[in-house]
Amino acid sequence: MTSKLALVESTRIAPRRDVDRRTVVLAVAAQPEAAASALAEAVTSTTQRLLGHEHILEIASNGPTVVLTLAVEGPGAHRVVDPAMPAALEVELAASLSERGVTGASVSVVTAGGAHSWSSRVEELWRDRLTSLRNDAFQQADAAAVRREIAEMVETGGIRTVFQPIVNVADSQVMGYEALSRGPPGHRWERPDVLLAAAGRAGMTGLVEWEMLRLARIRALKRIDDPNHSLFINAPDTKFWPDAPPNVDESPDGYWPWSRIVLEVTERTPIDNRPAVWAFHEQTCQRGARYALDDVGAGYAGLAALAMLAPDFLKIDMSLVRDCDRDPMKRAVIGALTQYAERSGASVIAEGIETARELSVVRELGVTLGQGFLLGFPVEFPQ
Repeated sequence: MTSKLALVESTRIAPRRDVDRRTVVLAVAAQPEAAASALAEAVTSTTQRLLGHEHILEIASNGPTVVLTLAVEGPGAHRVVDPAMPAALEVELAASLSERGVTGASVSVVTAGGAHSWSSRVEELWRDRLTSLRNDAFQQADAAAVRREIAEMVETGGIRTVFQPIVNVADSQVMGYEALSRGPPGHRWERPDVLLAAAGRAGMTGLVEWEMLRLARIRALKRIDDPNHSLFINAPDTKFWPDAPPNVDESPDGYWPWSRIVLEVTERTPIDNRPAVWAFHEQTCQRGARYALDDVGAGYAGLAALAMLAPDFLKIDMSLVRDCDRDPMKRAVIGALTQYAERSGASVIAEGIETARELSVVRELGVTLGQGFLLGFPVEFPQ
């Protein structure tokens, strides 16, 4: 069967000898692309230095990935099967690439598991498992590169905060601002959804979301003049609430106080860890925080979130507000939500208002607050 992994520049370092020769297969990947050209040479020299020339059966490179086949027989074979060997090889390869002028390289080494005979390697690994092995190594290297870049962005304050006004639709008076996070201008992660997707690949979503909340509280205190305004902040995903950092549990000097914060919980994701969510909800409410259910009409967590959080605000998703002046079904849903809010004591905020007709319709349907480009753009320093 033809291999799915098109290996090139394959080099047989030692003769095959016997079909029952015991071997271990590893895959090595490097990021960024600049590291790929130097990777094969670095793998060869570094592996020989760490394990010895006699244990290398074959090295084959494929772009930013190198597949290495090692023998686990003979003198020094214990070094090959040492569980710490892949990690040691990663460190040595990173140093070797740095010596070759490749700075900031992320290297990942993964193994195929236990030892395999040469024949079983061909039959079991060379086709599907070897391809999977290569992909795992490449994904780990990519995640390491993303982790390093995100950590640098967090440490240097590269996450921006912009503020969009929320206004009373009756008289256009500003009652508060929503703090929205962005990546650096022109960066590939400038959009918040792209930034959070990258953080997810690197396993850093919770860190990034809590940092967004922290920066919003700090910057609001410096940039919003009226202390009576409410600050709406997107709450981190509820699954990260048990891991809240210390500054969430108190209101030290330099932070916008909890008594004027509204935490927005999205309806797009379900609430699975209800005891932890309830504990954090009670803790923040004791400090004066209020809650808003965001993206109402666009998700599937609505009823559970309404029952648990008893939000003070319902934010109607922009997909319902957009063109509501021309869509009777959207008007019917908005009307039903305002009636529910009136009975429950919550205020309704219509998101994404972009035209005067949309504003007029939501006002007629009983919506009291609005947000959107018609009413104000997100800016770093609100007037």
